[in-house]
Amino acid sequence: MFSFDQIESPIFTTRDLAMHLGRTEDAVHALAMRAVASGKIIRIRKGLYTFPNKRGKVLDGRALCQSLYGPSYISLEYALSYHNLIPEAVYTITSVSLGKSRHFSTPVGEFSFQRIPQNILYTQVERLSGDAGLSFFMATPLKALCDTLYCGGKEWTGLASALDELRIDFEDLPAMDAIQIDELLDNYRNSRVRTFLKGIRKELA
Repeated sequence: MFSFDQIESPIFTTRDLAMHLGRTEDAVHALAMRAVASGKIIRIRKGLYTFPNKRGKVLDGRALCQSLYGPSYISLEYALSYHNLIPEAVYTITSVSLGKSRHFSTPVGEFSFQRIPQNILYTQVERLSGDAGLSFFMATPLKALCDTLYCGGKEWTGLASALDELRIDFEDLPAMDAIQIDELLDNYRNSRVRTFLKGIRKELA
């Protein structure tokens, strides 16, 4: 007899259940809905589920982003806070995608996705390990600054203006070099982002 204890991952889909049971997705939908109603599992959005924390499978919200709306990577305010660059606590996990901008209010947290056109989405994005061995994708500090500029309509001409507005200490930034800057210059088409990166290259020369 099937038990949800047999599901190992703290994030799973209707398709996962169907494969596990050897049945169609339509056939397992009713099973999932009964489990949601009884509190055995939590419905994050249509076809995507997790377990209550009391079940010992605690969900790392950062690892949920790819399943919720992918491909994507965490950036913007959340990434700047993760890298200890801004003093404010950030409670919405902010991400970047090539798809339409979306916001999801779920039982496990708030998730925001912003569309930013670029040549290669995962340029200067790191794959990191979170809770329960689940991984997530995080922008480097410089890329997070570029994304913040793009989404916020900023007109930063270099690091000085960005650090001043965001109240970031220069000493808190990791070392960056011309190779990193040029890689992002090749990746972004937006003129404001490119002006920002060219300004940084001059400041560091």
